[in-house]
Amino acid sequence: MLEKMQQRLERIYEVHAGLNVHDFLVTDGEFASYMDEQHGLRCSAEKLMVRQVENNLDVSLYIKQDVIDRLDKDDPMINLHEGNINAYLIALEGVSHLIYLAWNARYEREISLFELELQAEVDKYIFTMILLANQKDYDLPEGLLNRLFLQHTYASDMDIEEQNRYERANYYAYHYCKALQHNCIDNQRMSFFNDLRRFYRLTSHHKIRHIATALH
Repeated sequence: MLEKMQQRLERIYEVHAGLNVHDFLVTDGEFASYMDEQHGLRCSAEKLMVRQVENNLDVSLYIKQDVIDRLDKDDPMINLHEGNINAYLIALEGVSHLIYLAWNARYEREISLFELELQAEVDKYIFTMILLANQKDYDLPEGLLNRLFLQHTYASDMDIEEQNRYERANYYAYHYCKALQHNCIDNQRMSFFNDLRRFYRLTSHHKIRHIATALH
């Protein structure tokens, strides 16, 4: 399941992370909490854990075993619905984080936590829109935007800095995806994918500028 997500994301953006997500996967919560020296996992079902040692990055992706089991029993790549969408989004966010980190690391580009969250928010919308369009079982326009960006809550134990980062990523991703949606509706397929792939490669500053342009 996770490998299929990785392959599709890499196809969408025409990137190659140079890794297999399963080689970095941790599903044992206690072990992952032990590994995550800085913050612990709280009640999280997914977390990308990164530690820099000199010029090397030690990376692990924690996804709760219950999430993996749910996806194995009810494959969202075949039929995405209310019963499996939450597990699907958790897993997709983790895969997005890992691919984006790995791709930037290959080019020795530093990225921030905000960039990881912003790209993951965009990835969840784009991946889901394409998936549901192929399954032909969803009213795409406003329904998907509202579900992913306007109907969400934050963990009660999230600190102010972290919540602000998530809210900022959500805000910019929402407006970027809303602009992209118009291209999709207008059947501007080539423009849609070209913009996506260009956005993926922009630095954080230029991503914000690109979104700000779409708001005017």
